[in-house]
Amino acid sequence: MQRPDQGKRRSWAPTGRPRSRGFPAPIARQILRRDPECTLGLRGCTGASEQADHIVPYSLAIQLQWPTEDIQSPDNGQGVCGHCHGVKTQGEAYNARTSLKRRTNRLRTPKQHPGVVDNAKKG
Repeated sequence: MQRPDQGKRRSWAPTGRPRSRGFPAPIARQILRRDPECTLGLRGCTGASEQADHIVPYSLAIQLQWPTEDIQSPDNGQGVCGHCHGVKTQGEAYNARTSLKRRTNRLRTPKQHPGVVDNAKKG
């Protein structure tokens, strides 16, 4: 007898959640029917919605401890073209990286380079 999940390829993140954070197919279709035109309209926009995007990013909603049903709700979704979705995702990734960098820099105490001469000790 075969398990229901056998034969299906799935990529898992270290947290135990699936890597794909997209909407379930029925909800994505609902969002795309509701928003046939790209809601972002950034420079280079192709016009027609092709993908369902989270308005509040999945990772932020997890940090804010939103229930999964709210994260994956059509109310947190918008129809976007592939170009705009890529631009938005790159911006969110950049913001997350720089935010993390700022937080880790605050935790480190700056050390003086070993080649720098301390004039106070010299005298």
